[in-house]
Amino acid sequence: MGGKVLAGDRASDASCRGQAGQRARLFTVFKGSDWTLLGYQPHDRPSAIAGVRIVTVGAGQELVDDNGHIAEAYGIDPSQWGLVRPDGYIAGIFPPMGLNRGFRNI
Repeated sequence: MGGKVLAGDRASDASCRGQAGQRARLFTVFKGSDWTLLGYQPHDRPSAIAGVRIVTVGAGQELVDDNGHIAEAYGIDPSQWGLVRPDGYIAGIFPPMGLNRGFRNI
């Protein structure tokens, strides 16, 4: 994620929509005991990872950022990924090619 949030920061909330058009909030997506890997307009989706919920944002993805609230809250660039800990803090920010390397370091 490009600049507004960094590892160690509290994850930001933002309004968005689900695929069916229902209103949603990121804090609702982050709830639970799993980590959340949040990808913004990703080109590829990583393989399933035990204990990690993978959520993508963009046209045709699980969440739609139709008003740019997620991009604004995170300073996010397309194809970047943010890993959110279960306690709601950012664990890491990854470029698309850095996911595998980054998970080995957490």
